[in-house]
Amino acid sequence: MSTTMGADAHVIEFDELLDRCLGNLELMERAIEAFVAQFPAELDQVEDALARGCKTEAAAVAHRMKGSASNISATALVTEIANLETASLRSSGDCATQSCSRLRSEWERLLQAIG
Repeated sequence: MSTTMGADAHVIEFDELLDRCLGNLELMERAIEAFVAQFPAELDQVEDALARGCKTEAAAVAHRMKGSASNISATALVTEIANLETASLRSSGDCATQSCSRLRSEWERLLQAIG
């Protein structure tokens, strides 16, 4: 994994994350790797819950995802997950589906940023 900061570096606040990891670059990389390993399955869980009409379940998984994204200082992703969490509880299925789509786009940006 590359931790160099290119044009999409703002997707993860690397300096903030490195501070959280007490300057330990290896720990920072492990935290990102763990997040990357779990995120796709959680996003699938949210989409499945929405497809089944289980808004509360979708919001609960999104809330967990939001905490994980926050732990690695992925602020743009946190914002999209928060939007999804809110849409899951308060909006129509279409709005939540659109939020999932935007979240997938932000996820792709994060993957590009960490190379």
